[in-house]
Amino acid sequence: MLGDLEWSPGDVRVKDSVVVQAEFDAPAYYYLIAFGPAGTKEGTEQLCQPDDEAGEGARTAKPEKRPAVRYPREGGVFVVDAPGLHVFVLAASTRPLPPYAEWAGEPPWSGVGDGGNTRWHSDGGEFSRFPRERPGKVRIDVPEPLRKLRDWFKARPEFDAVQIFAFPVTDGRD
Repeated sequence: MLGDLEWSPGDVRVKDSVVVQAEFDAPAYYYLIAFGPAGTKEGTEQLCQPDDEAGEGARTAKPEKRPAVRYPREGGVFVVDAPGLHVFVLAASTRPLPPYAEWAGEPPWSGVGDGGNTRWHSDGGEFSRFPRERPGKVRIDVPEPLRKLRDWFKARPEFDAVQIFAFPVTDGRD
């Protein structure tokens, strides 16, 4: 898939590759965490960054201060391999953060098997729908597991900012 999920109306399909990119207003310490659909091995969280030299999430590493996020790093590929709702959470702080293994525990994510046809974004508050041509904030129809995940991250004192982006992946069959 080529395009910006925030603006593009095209579907994301199994075997499409996805890149997450963000720039901070000022350098920050952060975690990038992926959550997969219900009923898959990815249905629990996957730490994406901080990562090691092989590009695997480093659960015992302290995040370094960086001006931007890119996942996977240059040359890497993240291929979605299951239909359903996929979620990326970017949790950042201006203060140094402890290693993921010290605070993460069990995020409240049970997954969503049917991703529907809506993309969601939250900056810790209410969810907005994407693509952007769909106007306004949305208070209804947000999957309950997604709301619980937002509330859990929002309540974490470690973070100054949390961004959540969720998108459905189809199996490619019409």
